[in-house]
Amino acid sequence: MKISNRTSVETRETDVDGLNLGVDALGYLLWRVTLKWTRAASSALGPLGLTHAQFAILAGIWWLENDSGPPDQVALAAHAGTEARMTSDLVETLRQRGLVVKAIDARDRRRTRLAMTDAGTELAVAALEAIQRLERDFFAAAEPQSGRDFLRKLI
Repeated sequence: MKISNRTSVETRETDVDGLNLGVDALGYLLWRVTLKWTRAASSALGPLGLTHAQFAILAGIWWLENDSGPPDQVALAAHAGTEARMTSDLVETLRQRGLVVKAIDARDRRRTRLAMTDAGTELAVAALEAIQRLERDFFAAAEPQSGRDFLRKLI
């Protein structure tokens, strides 16, 4: 195993057999950006009474309902990229707050559909506006389209 330490103010990196293990390692940088984004999103959503995870589920219901009608929890979990149990727990929290309702699917009684209440729609729109402002500020230094293209490739 070949180890070389190259230290500079810009990179402070360590190469082990050609692997970048320093502060410029892509995984490390992604981790740092993720933490910074999560903190910023939490600050933007906190005044609205939403956690980042609640926002993802609420916005997902809003988007899916407007795109193709009231979603079921399976479609919502797939859209949000969350596990079924986490999705169920978050939906229940939003339901208890009066932001979403559950209804039995008229065509398949085994399936439950989710729909926004007026209060849920109002909050979702306010939260989406807050997140859009945050995105504009947070990603101001990056080229928005190239950043989107890059992130889509990672999903």
